[in-house]
Amino acid sequence: MAIFFAFSFDPNRVSHGWIRGLRTLTASACVLAHWSAFGTEPDDSEAELADLDGELSALLEESPWQWGVDVDVASGYRHNPTLAAFGRVSSVATRANLSAFAWRMPLEGAREWLTLFDGTWTHHHAEQVDDSSLAIVRSELRSPLGRASEASVAVRWIHHDEIVDATSLDNPPTAEGAPSVRARLSSPGVSVGVESGFGPWTLEGGVGVDYSDFRSPLDDLWTVTGEIDCSRATGRASRVGLEASAAWRLYETREQSAIGGRPLPFTRLRTVRPGVEIYHELVGGGDSGWKTRARAGFRTNLDNGSGWHDYDQSYAGVAFAMERARWSLDVDLDRRDTLYRHQTYGFGNPPRRRHEQWSLALRLERSFGSAWSVFFDGEVSLDRSNDPFLHYDDRLLLAGVRWSR
Repeated sequence: MAIFFAFSFDPNRVSHGWIRGLRTLTASACVLAHWSAFGTEPDDSEAELADLDGELSALLEESPWQWGVDVDVASGYRHNPTLAAFGRVSSVATRANLSAFAWRMPLEGAREWLTLFDGTWTHHHAEQVDDSSLAIVRSELRSPLGRASEASVAVRWIHHDEIVDATSLDNPPTAEGAPSVRARLSSPGVSVGVESGFGPWTLEGGVGVDYSDFRSPLDDLWTVTGEIDCSRATGRASRVGLEASAAWRLYETREQSAIGGRPLPFTRLRTVRPGVEIYHELVGGGDSGWKTRARAGFRTNLDNGSGWHDYDQSYAGVAFAMERARWSLDVDLDRRDTLYRHQTYGFGNPPRRRHEQWSLALRLERSFGSAWSVFFDGEVSLDRSNDPFLHYDDRLLLAGVRWSR
């Protein structure tokens, strides 16, 4: 889907979400995650922290290593897998996913090490649609810097082979056709970061470098990212934060564009995308454990040429997860509104090109025992625009079974 493609090209955000999720897979990890994510009240004592460390040590007396494997298979219906504005097709879809991780717990000031893998293969039974695949491998080492700080270094590799909406990589639609293309990508990357706590405050910063090698019509590029995140615990189960970020894209062969889209010979396209985001995280306890994260932000894209690729984008989203007895529910809703500064569509005095994107992802799961569960996945993406090539829908409905250990 268009939304997922843009998300999958943000390795820092993807992997950070996985790490936080993995920290809730065991009872000991739950204790650690609750303390590290939301801080402590001013009256928490050193004795309480020592008790937490003692509980973790007792639970992991034999080994500080944790590992896990998830395998799921699902089948269902996919509408418009080619992201076409015209001539849409539908297909029966079968999806297989394998996830695995190995994690060394950071006990008694030791370094924390985490390696994870996630791979998905999807087969569309319609002859017009090829199979798609996505795989991500990430390994991260975190080391303490004093009592309230830690540093991290991570390496990662992404494989991507899927039909995507190329407008998320500064490729505007043209009169020759829609922006959807087959993206075959291999992308290594590295990032470093530092995190420090000051009472209820947490300050995080990091930089990353990725290289995107496209074996398709898209251009190879380097991406350099930097971000600073400042957040404050507003209670044992609530946190608010502000994040500032910037991403620089350096295309290897792509040329700048004049107003109107004509390539400018002997030039190289560069873009920078600064942005700011506010968010609120909340966790509920009781019989129904739940958590939610709401966010809203603004970013702008600027090129080093005529400004043909410049745009302003606002976005907002909310994610909600709940577990009760053997049931779990995950819902993720996002909206993005992109307004191009110089690109227009129409004749005479045409309006600026606008692209509004809505996405909804839902998973409902019911477990049977400690290893098996059945689930339902639903994903809907709605793209609306005054440009008909950017006006399409994409829907996915799957039911399947999952085994985990």
